[in-house]
Amino acid sequence: RLLEALERRGHAAIERVSLAPADESSWREGSLPAALAEARIHPGWSAIGGRFEPDAERSAAIAALSGAVHVARPANSE
Repeated sequence: RLLEALERRGHAAIERVSLAPADESSWREGSLPAALAEARIHPGWSAIGGRFEPDAERSAAIAALSGAVHVARPANSE
């Protein structure tokens, strides 16, 4: 939504971007992607604190999650 609002405004716009309140029910009621659910049970995978060590399982989860998450772009955004 933010990207769409930024793409609609002009290059020299100085006014604030305004967004309608989000409908939280649409994302709160859905289930987490499997890769994200897997990451939640591995707190050691977090880079917060700088103590994690990358491994193949974590890398595979990152790849799966990035494939599951996408940003819908308007057709005229080329």
